Amino acid sequence: MFRCRLSGPDRVDEQLEHVHETAVAQVLQANTKGRDLVARYGGEEFAIILPNTPLEGARKLAEGIRATIERGRIKRMDKAQTESLEAVTISLGVAVLKLGEGAADLIRRTDQALYQSKMGGRNQVTVATDQV
Repeated sequence: MFRCRLSGPDRVDEQLEHVHETAVAQVLQANTKGRDLVARYGGEEFAIILPNTPLEGARKLAEGIRATIERGRIKRMDKAQTESLEAVTISLGVAVLKLGEGAADLIRRTDQALYQSKMGGRNQVTVATDQV
């Protein structure tokens, strides 16, 4: 499982924020498959559940998604013009379910890893340190 949070321009209006979130959701959906589940998790966060995916596979996927979003440029199109919006990045926290662990503990560990990504400068992937 991993969680991610949008980070981008500090002052964006609500409509632009929705455009950014929609674009990120589309990238997440496009990069998951099969029984993987992408879900909204609070305000600017998403949770991605990856059944039967080892830690290294989840980390690689998270890094690939991070890089895709970093390279992308979101465009808002209306009838009069096409406008390129400011770049958006995401921070991600990754953890896998440990034997005997409950969902609340897994979520707590992904939250801690996500927090480390944000505090470390954002636009990065952090794996929960207590995975072993």
